[in-house]
Amino acid sequence: MKNLFVFLLIFIGNFSIAQTQLFSEYNFNSGEYIILGTEISEGMRNPFGDTLVDFYTNDTVVENLIKREWVFTEPSPLYACGYNYEISICKKGLEVESYYINLECNEINGKKGAFHFDIQKLRMLVGKVKKAFVNFKSFQNIEEARDYRKKILADSQLIMTATPDWVKYEGTFRFNYTYPKKNHFEETDTLLMQLTNEIKKAYPGENFELEYAGESREWLLVEVKCNKTLRDKFVLYPTEFESDRWKPYQYYLQSYWLIKGK
Repeated sequence: MKNLFVFLLIFIGNFSIAQTQLFSEYNFNSGEYIILGTEISEGMRNPFGDTLVDFYTNDTVVENLIKREWVFTEPSPLYACGYNYEISICKKGLEVESYYINLECNEINGKKGAFHFDIQKLRMLVGKVKKAFVNFKSFQNIEEARDYRKKILADSQLIMTATPDWVKYEGTFRFNYTYPKKNHFEETDTLLMQLTNEIKKAYPGENFELEYAGESREWLLVEVKCNKTLRDKFVLYPTEFESDRWKPYQYYLQSYWLIKGK
């Protein structure tokens, strides 16, 4: 009995101090990564944003400091209704992974979960990181947009640029899928996979993605990201509403840089 009690104490103790290191898989000593922090305007702005605005570091000492100190033990209930910062790991001008921070709810959220976040983990970066410069650019057509993005990805001063849907597709449209029976609900992911296979079979060679866009008791509304060639010949399911019509993308791009004026 005594041995069992000791075992339980050890087990509970180990469980209670389980730690999650957010960036454990990254070898920052390689010099391949840049950590980018961007202020987000969701919800009420936190006053700390005046102290640390958009920032970056490619200093391996600072990156390893973040890796070492950003270790979390206390899960968060995931109740943040908006975020103040996005923290991104960037490589070759692209985002590899991001976490989102809410300073009002003291929460950080990403692929490894949601955790209680102490603002001190941001305060420790003041004076150690550099200012990142943001650039917004719009384009007249998709060719111009794609050419510009391809060009800046080869620029050594680029920290990170977004990957908009127009990199792969030209626009979107929607269709309605009527359930075989009224009040019949299928798992949405399963149904979208079924519809994807049907469209692939009907229109071979067309690239597209399906996304959930709404539902009722009788139908599922599906958004299709694709090229206009697919929309022009699509007749598998109804597209009778104004909101279902073809919508080309708006061609704009946001990017972050090491220097101003890019």
